[in-house]
Amino acid sequence: MKDYLKDSLSDEEKKYIYGIIYKTILKYQRIISRRLEKESVSIDDDEFPEELLAVSDTYNFSDNLSELKILRGVYALKPYTIDEQEKIVKILERIAKNEGISMFITPLTFNEKLVVFLLYLAKYQVNQVATLLNVDRRTICNRKKSITNKFKKIKENYKNGR
Repeated sequence: MKDYLKDSLSDEEKKYIYGIIYKTILKYQRIISRRLEKESVSIDDDEFPEELLAVSDTYNFSDNLSELKILRGVYALKPYTIDEQEKIVKILERIAKNEGISMFITPLTFNEKLVVFLLYLAKYQVNQVATLLNVDRRTICNRKKSITNKFKKIKENYKNGR
């Protein structure tokens, strides 16, 4: 029997070990990619008010210096403080009022307003929003679902003339 503490590995043994490592890496990458595909969240524009989507395309955040301080780069994500979260909600409410779409924003909770701003106006991804708000990714997905349901209800009410 070979003493591996004293003798080095042969080329054949090295190839065998590298093969095991390579197969393990590929298996891990496949598992992770399947998991990410299952957890991916898509934004369905049909369920989201067109008016708010139009705002996200036309609104220029560089017009207001306080808003520039709120938005953070993708690589410098750290959780927002309560004060920063309140500023974000105030900015969203002001934008909604100026654009005439406050009927969509008013029924939302504080946390839902944060998600609307960060996901749809600032165009962060779900993982980034979760990091910024210091919550789990599923929490953001649940809030998004709640927001979508509230928007559907508001649209139905306006169609029915309520």
